[in-house]
Amino acid sequence: MSKADDRCKLHVAVIILKKMEKEIERIRGMQKEGVLCRNFCEAPLF
Repeated sequence: MSKADDRCKLHVAVIILKKMEKEIERIRGMQKEGVLCRNFCEAPLF
């Protein structure tokens, strides 16, 4: 493994985490309104 590979993986992981954070915030907002988001729960992460 080169350091470039590690950096690239880390960068991808950060992007995925940020997307997931936004999704989770959106879902929390929906749950507050009493809407359950089944699609997100059933969707694969990658």
